[in-house]
Amino acid sequence: DRQPANSLNDGRGGNMATEPNVRLFYHVFKGIDHILATSIVKEQMSNLQSALPTSFAVDFTTVGQQWDKGLIDANGLGCSNCYHRAHYYFGWETVTLQPLYEYCTQ
Repeated sequence: DRQPANSLNDGRGGNMATEPNVRLFYHVFKGIDHILATSIVKEQMSNLQSALPTSFAVDFTTVGQQWDKGLIDANGLGCSNCYHRAHYYFGWETVTLQPLYEYCTQ
């Protein structure tokens, strides 16, 4: 007997109603051309605006020039299901890939 995909019980004792269907991990680099970085983020986040807020979560790591709260909010990363993991002045994709790996293997 199969349960529907939107069932509240995930079969492991968890409650699927509190878990997003998709978790996105963004590695956001802002260098000298900050307009390019912010336009890419704004475009990607605007694509999520039509989705139910409970259907996704965004974990993002910023690298390079600092992102202040106003810039994060203006580009859609200030949503209630968006989580700023960390900021690094220098760093490669591994600073984002490690949390992704940990999420996938939990």
